Amino acid sequence: MPENPQKQPTLADLNPWGQKAERHWKKHRPQTYKGLKADGALFEVLEGVGEAAELMYSQLVEKGVPEVQANEIVMSEFILLPD
Repeated sequence: MPENPQKQPTLADLNPWGQKAERHWKKHRPQTYKGLKADGALFEVLEGVGEAAELMYSQLVEKGVPEVQANEIVMSEFILLPD
């Protein structure tokens, strides 16, 4: 019986934070994006960013930070990186 090859993860498999980072970096940080992609590290980095962003967002909201403000904090920490 043939083995089922494991499905390779795709960008669509990222959580919403990872997807936001992917879209933003592709458009606004093309050198970083291309470098990570060329190194084969893009998915892994985006997945880590997405998980960290999700955790921070949840912790902020649990502490009583309004969702809009928590979103802004997470976006500035993980997605909207300085050049």
